[in-house]
Amino acid sequence: MASSVPQGQAIRRRIIHAGMDFGTAYSSISYVIPDSDGHIDPGRCRLLFSNVYLSEGNMVQTRIPKGDFTEDDYDGGWIKLFKLSLLHSDDLPKGIRASRILDISNKEREALDLSATDATAIYFQGLLGQFLHTLSLMLGHQELAQHDVEITVTVPGIWPVDARRRLYQALQPAITAHANVRLARNFVPEGEATAIALLSEPSRTGNFWGQRFEKGDTVVICDCGGGTTDSVAYKVTSAQPLIVEEISPGRCIFAGGVLVDEAFLQLVKNKTKEATPMRTRNNLTDNDYQDFVDEIWERIKERHSVDAPRREVSLPRKFLGSRATRPKMTFSADDINSVFDPVVGKILNLLESEIANVGRATGNGPKHVVVAGGFGRSRYLQLKIAQKVESLSPSTLTNWYTDQDGWASVCRGAVLHAIQAHALSMEPGVQIDGRASGESYGVDHRTDGFMYWLIHQGDVLSTTGPNRRTLPPDALRRDTNGRLFVNMYRQTEPGARVELFDCIVLTAVGEPPSMAFDFRWVGGEMSFMLVVCSIHTSSISASSNFTFTQLPPTCASRCAMATDTPKLLWNPDNVKDVAESVGISSLNEEALKCLAQDVEYRIGQVIVESLRFMRAARRTTLTVNDISLALRALDVEPLYGYDSTRPLRYGEASLGPGQPLFYIEDEEVDFEKLINAPLPKVPRDMGFTAHWLAIEGVQPSIPQNPTTSESRSQELLPKGPGANPALSALAGNDNVSMKPSVKHIVSKELILYFDKIQAAVLDDNPDEEVVRLRQAALGSVRDDPGLHQLIPYFITFIMDRVTHHLDDTFTLKQMMELTNALIENKSLFLDPYASPLSAPALTCLMARKLGTDEGTDALKEQYDLRQLAASLVGRIARKYSASNTLLRPKLTRTCLKYFLDPTKPPAVLYGAIHGLLEAGGPEAIRVLVLRNLQTFDSGILQPLKEKAEGTMDYEMLVQGIVQAVASLADHVESDTNGVNGAANVETEISELKDFIGPIIGEKIASAGSRRLIRTILDARFLD
Repeated sequence: MASSVPQGQAIRRRIIHAGMDFGTAYSSISYVIPDSDGHIDPGRCRLLFSNVYLSEGNMVQTRIPKGDFTEDDYDGGWIKLFKLSLLHSDDLPKGIRASRILDISNKEREALDLSATDATAIYFQGLLGQFLHTLSLMLGHQELAQHDVEITVTVPGIWPVDARRRLYQALQPAITAHANVRLARNFVPEGEATAIALLSEPSRTGNFWGQRFEKGDTVVICDCGGGTTDSVAYKVTSAQPLIVEEISPGRCIFAGGVLVDEAFLQLVKNKTKEATPMRTRNNLTDNDYQDFVDEIWERIKERHSVDAPRREVSLPRKFLGSRATRPKMTFSADDINSVFDPVVGKILNLLESEIANVGRATGNGPKHVVVAGGFGRSRYLQLKIAQKVESLSPSTLTNWYTDQDGWASVCRGAVLHAIQAHALSMEPGVQIDGRASGESYGVDHRTDGFMYWLIHQGDVLSTTGPNRRTLPPDALRRDTNGRLFVNMYRQTEPGARVELFDCIVLTAVGEPPSMAFDFRWVGGEMSFMLVVCSIHTSSISASSNFTFTQLPPTCASRCAMATDTPKLLWNPDNVKDVAESVGISSLNEEALKCLAQDVEYRIGQVIVESLRFMRAARRTTLTVNDISLALRALDVEPLYGYDSTRPLRYGEASLGPGQPLFYIEDEEVDFEKLINAPLPKVPRDMGFTAHWLAIEGVQPSIPQNPTTSESRSQELLPKGPGANPALSALAGNDNVSMKPSVKHIVSKELILYFDKIQAAVLDDNPDEEVVRLRQAALGSVRDDPGLHQLIPYFITFIMDRVTHHLDDTFTLKQMMELTNALIENKSLFLDPYASPLSAPALTCLMARKLGTDEGTDALKEQYDLRQLAASLVGRIARKYSASNTLLRPKLTRTCLKYFLDPTKPPAVLYGAIHGLLEAGGPEAIRVLVLRNLQTFDSGILQPLKEKAEGTMDYEMLVQGIVQAVASLADHVESDTNGVNGAANVETEISELKDFIGPIIGEKIASAGSRRLIRTILDARFLD
């Protein structure tokens, strides 16, 4: 590729190109130094070996210290994952927003009064300092001063514009601190950078893993990083030189190694419950778990395979209590697979869609699928991708990297991208000739309002030449002032809502000539400009009759212009007035223009952020509070005194042609209403008197200093607005008497007893002595007659534990056992507490998720817990229905409501039908359930059977319903014999299936109980 410098002209300053991969977990820098002529050999591109915040190597961890950092003896914690916090929370998927690790990291960062932008700036200063120090050692200070350093930064393709702006703001402080360092004009998508690096490898340019590229070949690049996975598919349009174009828009999803790390951390916490006693486990902190995971996980994550053997790791000393049952923690292959599968599944789905896009575009599968990135080194992920590709396209070759070539391909691709942009390379590399548009752009017709799409999603647009689309004449409109304007619309994906993307206003003095939109790629983003075309040629011609004005951009980087100097929305005269008010009398036009552009950008940023808060509140009116919240989110001091309790009305005045002035209309005051309005209440006069608290250490006996006995007697005096009836009447309050609060005094012996019961019941140590003590505690609650004062404390304890420990089946089971012990105590009067007792049982009965473990044994334990809770609900309903007549109907209605809700999972439906049977009895099943079973069968059981037949959830739900219906057989007085024998049996079975559905009907019929079938059919005639 030829140099852009003309022959005979000396190169004044050579450029050192550097590429930075700012990753979620690890970051890296790659760079290349030009020769004396300014030419660059891509083969000399090298990785930076650095030591940033005690992380050493070519790939350094993305983290900053929590406290004052010293190189030698720093032992504090680290703040991580601040890259994810550069995005607005609305742009993160629900799974990442709910991440506990991200939440802890954000709270630790906010405790230091650092925004995500601040944390990124601190990290980049350290990384850039290491890079410049390395360059100075290689070249010397004087030689380095004669070079410019240009840094190209990569970003995930899914990142919105506001996140890129925050990253740009974070990079600026470190960049501006060095005179010869600058940022590249545009960010580079990580997927594209990876493709450039892997396809431009000097040792195999034009071929891949021994397979030479031919025209028409296709390759899918999959970059699996720490937080995101980028994929892009390319088609070879020329083999010599190697030129490719995108087949479909590159895609990016939130799936990476960080999510796998969090899943493994949760697995370790779950296994710690089995390996350590509760007392030791309660002393462990989040940092203890994280340190243990950091020690063992990286090696396992990289080397784990599908059929890996069982692994045993030694527990740290903090994890070993005095009564630890096992000194090691064991991980089976299924344990580790369950950590990988949720994230790997998302990546496989992404890869499947890319292969399908290649098949639709070319008729064949891709020739190569390449896996790169830090998470792409995982052996488990590589094998899963190979299996998936083999099943989808057997002829496709799957390639991956086990060294740092694939991990560092992003930063190296950023360098090669910059080299191509400056045309400085002596060796031609891969050229990306076309990119596929990820969105559709169009205008609407003035006559019928239908959309005219200029660009469809998936259209391949050239990266070098113009992509011109003629503007339909009827897309231009005129406003009330006679100005022409055109609306540009955007659709992010097929079937999505079409949104207004931009509005371009023209001031016309005549009939407009033909126009066209010129779409161009700026980095990885789509931009466009509106050009005026000559009637006879397609070249751009200047027109003095038109002035273009663009409304503020809201979503992406784009341009719309007809002259070289776009008109600013913010008048520079305003900046000049402010400058004069602070004593700056001379500002040149360039400074005024730059300041006006900055003000315009800042205001647009505040408006965009304010609109986020407005949409989050599901409103269509932007309020002052939205502006205040936006300023707070942008770390700008909020404005005070602009809040209004009424909507503001604006009037419009004209200062001249095209110069409207908006003002707030003043509210008209009616003096008659103002005079006749009731006066506010006059406050009471306040007086002050002085008195001695003590004289020479002795408190004087005056009314202001009550004695100790008097103060004790006054503790129970009523307080508040109704304490004094006379003052309350003067103040206009209702005369409501307030009874003094009475303290509940419990003896120390009972408090000690209550604490011992709590500790014994919650101790999950499997030791025989602990189990015996636990049973003894429940037996004491079941038989002790002197526990009346502790009843509310026990109930509060049960409710609190059930509410906050739904992920611990052991704790839930113990709370149900404790509830059962209280009910079985014949000496306790629990009638007033029937409703509070039933609440925890209902929670365990119909909670969506009980426990965190998976597997057959864990599911069986959860269903056993629901059966125990159902029996408790039934006991409460039967035992206390005499004193509380509404209790049993309320419990029955609650269970019926959950049972008939199609959105509930099978486990909840199972609990609801068991609770309905226990609380309402067989009569409730006959009256309330049978008539709804046919709808339940078609709406819930049939769809569940199609996707979950054979699973434990489906089988348990069907078994629970059959058990509830079969309970009717025990409440029929006599059997009924048919007259026509087998014929009647077949008819009854057919009617049974029509009445309660084929699934439950088949189960009931297979039981062979003729009496039960007739009982069910008789329920058809209930009123």
